[in-house]
Amino acid sequence: MSVQAFTTRATAARFGVFHVGMAMCSTLLLAGLLFGPAAQAAQVVTIDWGKSQRFEMQRSVAAGEVLELCGPLAKGQGVDWQFVADHPLAFNIHHHIGKQVQYAERRTRTKSLTSRFVPDEATEYCWMWTAPKQQAIRLQVLLRY
Repeated sequence: MSVQAFTTRATAARFGVFHVGMAMCSTLLLAGLLFGPAAQAAQVVTIDWGKSQRFEMQRSVAAGEVLELCGPLAKGQGVDWQFVADHPLAFNIHHHIGKQVQYAERRTRTKSLTSRFVPDEATEYCWMWTAPKQQAIRLQVLLRY
């Protein structure tokens, strides 16, 4: 199990963390010492569709780190999406049901994909990329509905 840094209150609430006290900091420090490179920091970005109903982003993701783009979608609200990275990386689209993660799409090693995602329920969905442990990546993403 990996440890993720909660970078926003929304992410912390999604994982049931409401107060980060000394005990939590000690736990995270201990996990970092025990798991070393397996521990991952997460960059969580909230999708802002804007008036154009699209979201574009270019971002660098450090070696071994995670980037998540998350936002609410209505049931049946189709999203055309694509991304291109300069090195192969892990990718998925997922949502959470309690503590369970449900994957709509999952790839272990890819540099680019283009597809359409149509959610079967109304909830927050996340597009997630994980950079290889030894390689930072540069990523370009486009989501449209």
